[in-house]
Amino acid sequence: MTGFMSKVVGADAIYEGGIKAHTDLENGMFVVVDYANGVTAFIPSEMTAPTIMMTVVEKFKMWGMDALRLSVNANVSGGNYFVEKVNPGTAPEYDDTDIITKAGEFARLHAPLIGEEMIITLDDGELYESLTVGTLVKPAPGENGTIQKVG
Repeated sequence: MTGFMSKVVGADAIYEGGIKAHTDLENGMFVVVDYANGVTAFIPSEMTAPTIMMTVVEKFKMWGMDALRLSVNANVSGGNYFVEKVNPGTAPEYDDTDIITKAGEFARLHAPLIGEEMIITLDDGELYESLTVGTLVKPAPGENGTIQKVG
């Protein structure tokens, strides 16, 4: 899995940089922040109300992997963050060397705003095939930090 912001909302882009990764984190994962301990955490299963809602705008292949372009259309409380260590751009080959935030390192986290877009790859072919342009998705709870369909 990997991902990066492809469109941010001007000077209003919100990045959190003072939080350490609780485990190795890949670009494109969704996490929450445990401010009491100053670390990231996986999205808990008891988080029933999604804070970020996104629409699938495009499906394509990137670095030989299934990829999605998602547009943020709701951010209720800003509780979910998008891990974005670096922007890998459009390099011809995928190389995860520079996009893993190691446990204990400061994580570069982005709080997605309405109107912003991100590109993510999916390791789950079944989920990818079930999505169409226009499908509403949200961050999924659990350790994979990916998305799930709404409804």
